[in-house]
Amino acid sequence: MLTRRHIRIKVLQILYAYYQNNCENIVFLENYLCQSFKDIYIQYYQLLSLLIEILNIINNNKNIIDQKNIIKLLNNNTHINKQIINFNIKNDKFLILILINDINSSDKYKNYINIDNCVFYVDKSFIKFIINNFFKNSIVLEQNMYEKNMNWDLDKNIIYTMIINTIDNCYKINKCIFNIENLENYYKFSKMLYNDTIKNDNLIESYIDATLINWDIKRISFIDKIIVKMAITEIIKYNNIPYKVSINEYIEISKIFGTPNSNVFVNGIINKIYNKFFNKV
Repeated sequence: MLTRRHIRIKVLQILYAYYQNNCENIVFLENYLCQSFKDIYIQYYQLLSLLIEILNIINNNKNIIDQKNIIKLLNNNTHINKQIINFNIKNDKFLILILINDINSSDKYKNYINIDNCVFYVDKSFIKFIINNFFKNSIVLEQNMYEKNMNWDLDKNIIYTMIINTIDNCYKINKCIFNIENLENYYKFSKMLYNDTIKNDNLIESYIDATLINWDIKRISFIDKIIVKMAITEIIKYNNIPYKVSINEYIEISKIFGTPNSNVFVNGIINKIYNKFFNKV
């Protein structure tokens, strides 16, 4: 499933759009946020379907009939097959041809194709090699996925992580670790975090202003301020999430989206606000 960090990152992206454009239509962006999670799932199955089709071609080249390899497990996964049908996923034949030609020219493929009985870890290693060296570096694949969803560039790291996790867990026959049914849980947490951050905006601005001694609040980077607002909102509103978990998550997010020193600033300001206003002994 998507992790809480993935959900926080999606909320951060939507809040960035909200604050950057002084958007007054909160509901529109909330709906866009929910749709973005469904889009991630659709592109996950799109990419997984493409991978399976390419692996089937490779499997046929190996003349494998009865071996219970990863490719066969993926083919027989009823949940994956159901979602590919539900989303009416069709793969681009031109893209498949390009990828197959590139893969076939690699030494790794030539070695793999000559192995008669691949154990699971050999299959996994080769499949991850395909993903990391051909899928991620294919300009045609990038264009193809972007045409289907303009958020591809923002979401692709999440989607590739989901694909790799699926390969690592594909021995769970007829199960998939990314069920579309989990979307309602993602919607609930993301909508709460999104709306509560906006509702508490003025209050948290006052916390930041009162905490930064001899520091102009306007000097804080735009993205850092949003990350701090999300973190403080989470700490205030969601007592079921331990404080240390929340702060560590937002420090890690600041390393991805902030400036080189953002994680130090985010860590310091969140701790100061927490200790000054909420950590009452």
